Amino acid sequence: MPRPSSLKKLLDLAQIRSEVAARQLGELNSQEQGAEEKLRLLLGYRHDYQVRFQEFVSTGMDHAAWRNFLAFADKLDAAIAEQRHVVANSHNRVQAGRNEWHVQQRKLKSFDTLSQRYERAATVR
Repeated sequence: MPRPSSLKKLLDLAQIRSEVAARQLGELNSQEQGAEEKLRLLLGYRHDYQVRFQEFVSTGMDHAAWRNFLAFADKLDAAIAEQRHVVANSHNRVQAGRNEWHVQQRKLKSFDTLSQRYERAATVR
């Protein structure tokens, strides 16, 4: 059976790694929420822009203004597509971070169980 100091070191290391994984997961969650909020804003801008475009079309507009509206709408659509990609990547990073946190939690629990067993065996002896 390992020495108590070895188990203590392993338990401490597992605790630190678990805390680091939890902190990283929190940061990843925050980044994902920020990316989703930016996407919501872009979608809102696109909707508002579409409403304004329809108002201008109904009142009449010249060809240059028409092209400008369409060009800007295309840029908004491209930004929305790119932000959707960012959100998807962010979601994948959160999933990976969650998996890493679970792995570290399992290791911590395993070392804690070993440490408790060792202490019980030492008490019995």
